[in-house]
Amino acid sequence: MTDRSSVIFGNKMPDKVYKKAVKSKKKYIKKFGDDSRKNYEVSVEKNRYIGDSLGVYNILVGNPAENAHAGKGTFDTEKGIIVGNIRMGFGHYRISMAMASAAKAMGYTPYWMDLNSYGETTCTKVIGAQNDLYSLGSRLSKNPIFNKLVWEPMNYEGFRALSYNAADQKNAELMAPVYRNVPKDIPVIGTHVWPAQAAVHAGMKYVVNAIPDNWPMALHLSEGSVHTIQCHNSYMGYRILNGMNKDKVNKPMPSDSLVYTGHYIDHELVQGIEADCAARIKRKENGEPMRFLLTIGGAGAQKEIFAAIPASVY
Repeated sequence: MTDRSSVIFGNKMPDKVYKKAVKSKKKYIKKFGDDSRKNYEVSVEKNRYIGDSLGVYNILVGNPAENAHAGKGTFDTEKGIIVGNIRMGFGHYRISMAMASAAKAMGYTPYWMDLNSYGETTCTKVIGAQNDLYSLGSRLSKNPIFNKLVWEPMNYEGFRALSYNAADQKNAELMAPVYRNVPKDIPVIGTHVWPAQAAVHAGMKYVVNAIPDNWPMALHLSEGSVHTIQCHNSYMGYRILNGMNKDKVNKPMPSDSLVYTGHYIDHELVQGIEADCAARIKRKENGEPMRFLLTIGGAGAQKEIFAAIPASVY
């Protein structure tokens, strides 16, 4: 396993940053144990919710008694694509659905690998702890004082720093064991940085890190993978690692590590763009009421904002 915390895209981290990253990993080992030598069984089952519509299969790790019903070793190594995700809010799941939808439309078999669903693993325990902490912070951000003094600085500057990525990469080493018995030639698309980082640490050969955020942050870096972004204005920010080491000019990401793809949209939505837009125009021309689709993120922290919209109309 290559250490990816001491040097990030050619930028050497200060000793104190690296030591802090190592300390973070040791803290989680002390709390949840070290299963780096554990040989977890892997099995596959059809996803009961989107298996029929999107052809998705779940990758199950560990718990052989619970997973006895699932088939073992049934990976499609020719047309299989793993969508590595985390049940950590609907945002990452939405992107995962889009990836699975596109994969199926292109004739591939999408495998759903939720790193937050393997309860006996250190991987899931670490993710669960960090998810709980993030969800708490997101909810507390409704308090204007907490939001101004803690939450906004953390989201805009703390997560932006290469030092944060150093700690994340070291912690992600604890997530690698879930990939041990997954065929290494199957491509992995991570819709959260941890599945991508863990896949690289585990030796998966073809890893794509689908960055969900347009604000360039080191939080989303997974060196060793191909990073995809959704908009032009974030390309250069990621390419030169802008502002990720305070005022220092950083060595850039290699050009082949970053690709502009456009937005991650389900095939079903893209396929119907012309017909759907025509229907909307006709609805407007007929004077029918306008309809809006409102999406809620931030662990539900935005629900009050959206609840206020209809109230303000009346």
